[in-house]
Amino acid sequence: MSIKEKKNLEKILGKNISLSVVLYVVVFTVSLSWFADGLSGILPKDYDTLIMLGVSTVSIIGLFLRMKSLNKKYTNPDNVNIQKQKSTPKKVLVLTLSYLTTYLEMEEITNIGMTNIGKREKDSILGSWQMPLEAIHFHIETLEELVILVSNESNKQYVEFASLVNRLFSKQLKMSKVYADINSLPAINKAYHEVAKNISTYKNSQIVYDITSGSKLSTTAAILFALNSDRLIEYVDTNDYVIYMYDNSYVYDE
Repeated sequence: MSIKEKKNLEKILGKNISLSVVLYVVVFTVSLSWFADGLSGILPKDYDTLIMLGVSTVSIIGLFLRMKSLNKKYTNPDNVNIQKQKSTPKKVLVLTLSYLTTYLEMEEITNIGMTNIGKREKDSILGSWQMPLEAIHFHIETLEELVILVSNESNKQYVEFASLVNRLFSKQLKMSKVYADINSLPAINKAYHEVAKNISTYKNSQIVYDITSGSKLSTTAAILFALNSDRLIEYVDTNDYVIYMYDNSYVYDE
């Protein structure tokens, strides 16, 4: 068994073992032993060893074939299903804040107004903040909580961004930030799990993870994080600012 197969097997066992499964295994094992004992009681003693060996062999082969089918069922890469969803405002928006390379002076930030939202121009004053603000604008009517993933660099601008959001949308949102090393896929994945834990009071249907901003690694981590968990991801089209929402899931073979 290869390392990959071992890891897949660990995932299968970790995901599917429950009290009912454990009880099933125990009952199955005891039943096999009783079956063998029963046969040995009605057949000549010379057949005891042969019966035990035969039953054990059949059981091992059966268990192996079952685990092999489970491995195929839960790890078939062709079973990833991506469904486009109707884009509707959510209660919780999770997005990544990119570092604004052309740093805005406080006076410039103060002058930014709603006229800058939805404004399609080649060199927007909002720079990398344009897309996150467009996403917030789309959800603002129902939005209750905004969670922002920040890197070491963008964290330096978090206060200014949060202040701008509060001023632009005139709504007291619950805002929080979660730090992630943008150069580490495991670190970003861990950050997303931390976010999910913090907003666990909401249903997955009330939450959306925006993948427009951030690095390629943060986008990859978000897509993997949302896989097969009823979590929604969204993308803001950089040309017309239309919101596209998706539910990507893993469809298990039956």
